[in-house]
Amino acid sequence: MVLGVLLRAIPGFLSEYKGNASFSIYFDMVYSVFIIGVPFFAAMSYLKSKGALPAVLPLGTAKNTSVFFLLVFSGLMACIAGSYASSIFGSIFQNLFGIEFTMAEDGIKLTTASVILPYIVKTAVLPALIEEFAMRGVVMQSLRKYGDWFAIIMSSLVFALLHGNMVQIPFAFIAGIAIGYA
Repeated sequence: MVLGVLLRAIPGFLSEYKGNASFSIYFDMVYSVFIIGVPFFAAMSYLKSKGALPAVLPLGTAKNTSVFFLLVFSGLMACIAGSYASSIFGSIFQNLFGIEFTMAEDGIKLTTASVILPYIVKTAVLPALIEEFAMRGVVMQSLRKYGDWFAIIMSSLVFALLHGNMVQIPFAFIAGIAIGYA
Protein backbone atom coordinates (compact mmCIF):
# COMPACT_ATOMS: atom_id res chain seq x y z
CA MET A 1 0.00 0.00 0.00
CA VAL A 2 2.80 2.40 0.88
CA LEU A 3 4.53 1.54 -2.37
CA GLY A 4 1.32 2.28 -4.28
CA VAL A 5 1.06 5.73 -2.69
CA LEU A 6 4.71 6.44 -3.46
CA LEU A 7 4.34 5.34 -7.08
CA ARG A 8 1.29 7.56 -7.57
CA ALA A 9 3.39 10.50 -6.40
CA ILE A 10 5.78 10.04 -9.34
CA PRO A 11 4.72 12.48 -12.06
CA GLY A 12 3.29 10.66 -15.06
CA PHE A 13 3.48 7.17 -13.53
CA LEU A 14 -0.25 6.56 -13.31
CA SER A 15 -0.99 7.82 -16.81
CA GLU A 16 1.87 5.71 -18.23
CA TYR A 17 0.68 2.66 -16.30
CA LYS A 18 -2.92 3.04 -17.49
CA GLY A 19 -2.09 4.14 -21.03
CA ASN A 20 0.81 1.90 -22.01
CA ALA A 21 -0.01 -1.83 -22.00
CA SER A 22 3.62 -2.94 -22.33
CA PHE A 23 4.71 -0.70 -19.45
CA SER A 24 1.96 -1.97 -17.15
CA ILE A 25 2.66 -5.63 -17.99
CA TYR A 26 6.41 -5.36 -17.40
CA PHE A 27 5.89 -3.25 -14.28
CA ASP A 28 3.45 -5.85 -12.90
CA MET A 29 6.01 -8.61 -13.50
CA VAL A 30 8.76 -6.75 -11.63
CA TYR A 31 6.31 -5.75 -8.90
CA SER A 32 5.17 -9.35 -8.31
CA VAL A 33 8.76 -10.57 -8.08
CA PHE A 34 9.59 -7.94 -5.47
CA ILE A 35 6.35 -8.07 -3.49
CA ILE A 36 6.00 -11.87 -3.34
CA GLY A 37 9.26 -13.41 -4.51
CA VAL A 38 11.73 -11.36 -2.46
CA PRO A 39 9.98 -11.75 0.94
CA PHE A 40 9.65 -15.50 0.48
CA PHE A 41 13.26 -15.73 -0.68
CA ALA A 42 14.27 -13.87 2.50
CA ALA A 43 12.12 -16.26 4.57
CA MET A 44 13.70 -19.24 2.81
CA SER A 45 17.19 -17.92 3.53
CA TYR A 46 16.34 -17.36 7.18
CA LEU A 47 14.71 -20.78 7.61
CA LYS A 48 17.62 -22.53 5.90
CA SER A 49 20.11 -20.75 8.16
CA LYS A 50 18.19 -22.03 11.21
CA GLY A 51 17.98 -25.56 9.78
CA ALA A 52 14.17 -25.34 9.70
CA LEU A 53 13.83 -25.87 5.96
CA PRO A 54 15.21 -29.20 4.72
CA ALA A 55 14.65 -28.78 0.97
CA VAL A 56 12.92 -25.90 -0.75
CA LEU A 57 11.50 -27.76 -3.71
CA PRO A 58 12.38 -31.45 -3.59
CA LEU A 59 12.01 -32.01 -7.31
CA GLY A 60 12.65 -35.24 -9.11
CA THR A 61 11.56 -37.18 -12.14
CA ALA A 62 8.34 -39.15 -12.18
CA LYS A 63 9.00 -42.73 -11.15
CA ASN A 64 5.94 -44.11 -12.86
CA THR A 65 4.41 -42.68 -16.04
CA SER A 66 0.89 -43.90 -15.23
CA VAL A 67 1.03 -42.25 -11.79
CA PHE A 68 2.22 -39.03 -13.44
CA PHE A 69 -0.74 -38.99 -15.84
CA LEU A 70 -3.11 -39.91 -13.02
CA LEU A 71 -1.84 -36.93 -11.01
CA VAL A 72 -2.22 -34.60 -14.00
CA PHE A 73 -5.79 -35.85 -14.55
CA SER A 74 -6.53 -35.52 -10.82
CA GLY A 75 -5.16 -31.98 -10.85
CA LEU A 76 -7.47 -31.06 -13.71
CA MET A 77 -10.41 -32.57 -11.83
CA ALA A 78 -9.42 -30.59 -8.73
CA CYS A 79 -9.44 -27.41 -10.83
CA ILE A 80 -12.95 -28.22 -12.04
CA ALA A 81 -14.03 -28.91 -8.44
CA GLY A 82 -12.44 -25.61 -7.40
CA SER A 83 -14.37 -23.75 -10.09
CA TYR A 84 -17.62 -25.28 -8.86
CA ALA A 85 -16.71 -24.44 -5.25
CA SER A 86 -16.03 -20.81 -6.19
CA SER A 87 -19.33 -20.61 -8.04
CA ILE A 88 -21.28 -22.17 -5.16
CA PHE A 89 -19.49 -19.97 -2.61
CA GLY A 90 -20.33 -16.85 -4.63
CA SER A 91 -23.98 -17.91 -5.04
CA ILE A 92 -24.36 -18.54 -1.31
CA PHE A 93 -22.98 -15.11 -0.44
CA GLN A 94 -25.14 -13.43 -3.05
CA ASN A 95 -28.33 -15.20 -1.90
CA LEU A 96 -27.72 -14.82 1.84
CA PHE A 97 -26.13 -11.40 2.04
CA GLY A 98 -26.75 -9.77 -1.34
CA ILE A 99 -23.01 -9.51 -1.92
CA GLU A 100 -21.77 -10.29 -5.41
CA PHE A 101 -18.10 -11.12 -5.83
CA THR A 102 -16.39 -9.80 -8.94
CA MET A 103 -12.85 -9.67 -10.20
CA ALA A 104 -11.26 -6.44 -11.33
CA GLU A 105 -10.47 -6.15 -15.01
CA ASP A 106 -6.94 -5.10 -15.86
CA GLY A 107 -8.08 -3.21 -18.96
CA ILE A 108 -5.18 -4.37 -21.10
CA LYS A 109 -6.06 -4.71 -24.76
CA LEU A 110 -4.37 -7.78 -26.20
CA THR A 111 -3.86 -6.66 -29.78
CA THR A 112 -0.28 -7.49 -30.78
CA ALA A 113 2.25 -10.23 -30.08
CA SER A 114 4.42 -7.67 -28.28
CA VAL A 115 1.61 -7.36 -25.72
CA ILE A 116 0.18 -10.91 -25.80
CA LEU A 117 3.42 -12.82 -25.12
CA PRO A 118 4.51 -10.77 -22.08
CA TYR A 119 0.91 -10.91 -20.83
CA ILE A 120 1.04 -14.72 -20.92
CA VAL A 121 4.30 -14.63 -18.96
CA LYS A 122 2.74 -12.16 -16.48
CA THR A 123 -0.46 -14.11 -15.91
CA ALA A 124 0.62 -17.76 -16.29
CA VAL A 125 4.36 -18.38 -16.17
CA LEU A 126 5.68 -15.94 -13.57
CA PRO A 127 2.89 -16.45 -11.00
CA ALA A 128 3.25 -20.23 -11.29
CA LEU A 129 6.98 -20.09 -10.61
CA ILE A 130 6.78 -17.57 -7.78
CA GLU A 131 3.72 -19.13 -6.13
CA GLU A 132 5.13 -22.66 -6.27
CA PHE A 133 8.44 -21.52 -4.81
CA ALA A 134 6.65 -19.56 -2.07
CA MET A 135 3.81 -21.93 -1.18
CA ARG A 136 5.08 -25.43 -1.87
CA GLY A 137 8.73 -24.55 -1.39
CA VAL A 138 8.93 -22.25 1.60
CA VAL A 139 5.57 -22.53 3.40
CA MET A 140 4.71 -26.21 2.90
CA GLN A 141 8.25 -27.54 3.37
CA SER A 142 8.75 -25.55 6.58
CA LEU A 143 5.44 -26.90 7.98
CA ARG A 144 6.10 -30.57 7.14
CA LYS A 145 7.55 -31.16 10.60
CA TYR A 146 3.93 -30.92 11.85
CA GLY A 147 2.76 -33.57 9.39
CA ASP A 148 2.29 -33.69 5.64
CA TRP A 149 -1.47 -33.07 5.67
CA PHE A 150 -1.14 -30.14 8.05
CA ALA A 151 1.51 -28.65 5.77
CA ILE A 152 -0.62 -29.20 2.66
CA ILE A 153 -3.78 -27.68 4.20
CA MET A 154 -2.02 -24.68 5.77
CA SER A 155 0.03 -23.88 2.66
CA SER A 156 -3.15 -24.17 0.59
CA LEU A 157 -4.91 -21.77 2.94
CA VAL A 158 -2.06 -19.26 2.65
CA PHE A 159 -2.07 -19.78 -1.13
CA ALA A 160 -5.81 -19.07 -1.27
CA LEU A 161 -5.59 -15.98 0.92
CA LEU A 162 -2.62 -14.69 -1.07
CA HIS A 163 -4.92 -14.37 -4.09
CA GLY A 164 -6.72 -11.66 -2.15
CA ASN A 165 -10.19 -11.86 -3.64
CA MET A 166 -13.24 -13.90 -2.78
CA VAL A 167 -13.73 -15.12 -6.35
CA GLN A 168 -10.42 -17.02 -6.39
CA ILE A 169 -10.08 -18.12 -2.74
CA PRO A 170 -12.15 -21.36 -2.91
CA PHE A 171 -10.57 -22.36 -6.22
CA ALA A 172 -7.04 -21.58 -5.04
CA PHE A 173 -7.56 -23.51 -1.80
CA ILE A 174 -8.71 -26.67 -3.61
CA ALA A 175 -6.05 -26.33 -6.30
CA GLY A 176 -3.43 -25.79 -3.58
CA ILE A 177 -4.42 -29.05 -1.89
CA ALA A 178 -4.15 -30.93 -5.19
CA ILE A 179 -0.78 -29.40 -6.06
CA GLY A 180 0.54 -29.91 -2.53
CA TYR A 181 -0.50 -33.55 -2.55
CA ALA A 182 1.02 -34.19 -5.97
